[in-house]
Amino acid sequence: MSAWCADSLPPTSLVACRKAPISFIYGKGKHFFGIYSVIAKDKETNQSNPDSALAIFKRNKVTHILLANLRIDPTRNSGEIINTVHNIAAPIAQKYPEKLRLVKTIGETEEASLYEIRY
Repeated sequence: MSAWCADSLPPTSLVACRKAPISFIYGKGKHFFGIYSVIAKDKETNQSNPDSALAIFKRNKVTHILLANLRIDPTRNSGEIINTVHNIAAPIAQKYPEKLRLVKTIGETEEASLYEIRY
């Protein structure tokens, strides 16, 4: 998906993703917005506050979110994934379903989906 973003999105786009340095390599030098923990985390749900997360993305000029099913154990597909970005995107999609528009999905068993953020 990182390569597709580099080839298909406008140069001014900025994609939020869990593994930005790896996306940078596969994305042929395209810059990505790295997410390393749940932003604007609600202590009760362990998910982001949707309004705060959107504000952070907007302030940093993030245009897209890459939701990848990254394996917790990279050596085998156990079905367990790193869900950091999912815990940011899910509350946004629940509260504001019109804010995230699916652009593309790649893969079948370990898919990656790209969403455009519509502020």
